[in-house]
Amino acid sequence: MATSANDTLVDLYIERAVDLLRLEAGTRNKVLAILSDLEGELVAALAKIDPTGVNSVSAQQKRLVKLLEAVRAAIRAGYRDASKLMTNEIREIVDIESTWVGSAINESVQIELVTGGLTRGGLETIASDVLIQGAASADWWSRQAQDLQNRFADQMRLGIAAGETNADLVARVRGGVMDISKNSATRLVRSSVQAAANAGREAMYEKNNDLIVSLQWHATLDTRTSIWCITRDGHHYSTDEAHKPKDGGPPWLQGPGKIHWQCRSTSIPVLKSWRDLGIPMDEVPQTTRASMDGQVPAKTTFEAWLKKQGQARQDTVLGATVADLWRRGKLNFRDLLDQSGRPLTTEQLRRKAARS
Repeated sequence: MATSANDTLVDLYIERAVDLLRLEAGTRNKVLAILSDLEGELVAALAKIDPTGVNSVSAQQKRLVKLLEAVRAAIRAGYRDASKLMTNEIREIVDIESTWVGSAINESVQIELVTGGLTRGGLETIASDVLIQGAASADWWSRQAQDLQNRFADQMRLGIAAGETNADLVARVRGGVMDISKNSATRLVRSSVQAAANAGREAMYEKNNDLIVSLQWHATLDTRTSIWCITRDGHHYSTDEAHKPKDGGPPWLQGPGKIHWQCRSTSIPVLKSWRDLGIPMDEVPQTTRASMDGQVPAKTTFEAWLKKQGQARQDTVLGATVADLWRRGKLNFRDLLDQSGRPLTTEQLRRKAARS
């Protein structure tokens, strides 16, 4: 029996998720290289100006002001480079993923069903409209630059007030100030890559809306998946801009890849059957007749997967208190969200379970 086109699409998307993780790692390394160079500039500025190299408080403060002016320019330049890099990456990812969607659909049905991609102007518009948690990429990088400036200034003031040496101040930069900045940058890169990938895919869904019956939310099945996504995993949504739930699932909100920081979920198109497209089966090549049958893809939901895991892993995913209520049948996965589709607190869940 031939594999359905929709099952083939699921397999292709799972494989693609691995590619995106690799892309994300490569992009992250580029950004971290910029921040490592910036770290070297901050340390060099400290060595050159050295606010601890004088004894009087007034002299130290003058040197500190000079130091903060020097690093301010370096930080702004470094984060401009990071922002420019990510702007280019987002544009490329939107282009690559929109093209990939067409190829994946064609591969799944074994004929050239999707022809043509997005125009250059359309790609530019989509890329410029990609938002990460409600803000443009450039805004986030500007905010992180300001955060680093403030954090650097605070740590220098604390160190000088405590009578630390210049080596101690360098340690504050390398061991805390820049570590926080690099972690923040990593989260932003991951969120940006996924948001851009899903934006490119959804643009092609819209362009080929006549082929698609619904979008299925597909979450990564591991212990790092958020409540936001595990409760939406496997649910179907309309293909229009509203993305209304079609099977009683939670609301779409910002959608997969964008619903929370570092979201790794995606949406997979469920293709219509040949007959739903108004094409008689006898006009379709024999090799593709069975595959384009409109059947919903086989899907192991996160909840079904979690039921097969041991108690320790269940506790890791849900938290011990919530996992216990879930195992005892006091809560189902729909109960893990409030009516607006946002995560509930443990106490809210406990009260909810008490009423059941």
